[in-house]
Amino acid sequence: MAHNALARVVCRALRSACATESRVRLHWLPMRQRIGYKLALLTHKTKSTGTPSYVASLLESYCPVRQLRSSIKNLLTVPKSRLKTQLFILAYG
Repeated sequence: MAHNALARVVCRALRSACATESRVRLHWLPMRQRIGYKLALLTHKTKSTGTPSYVASLLESYCPVRQLRSSIKNLLTVPKSRLKTQLFILAYG
């Protein structure tokens, strides 16, 4: 909602105007796509330059046990997490 309101303000559109048209004119992405784009851009820059080092230490390349077609695609692994939401609720809730 904040993204839509800001698009209306920047374009000086009426409050009742469709925010999608304003975002299209400004070449803005919807929030979910914008977050995905920013993450992909940060990951690409980190993989190609190695900086910032605190982000580079979090990225792990995918190395399969045997030779697969996906081996040459420069994929990343998703780290496993041990965090359980019940522990968080008990500690803070």
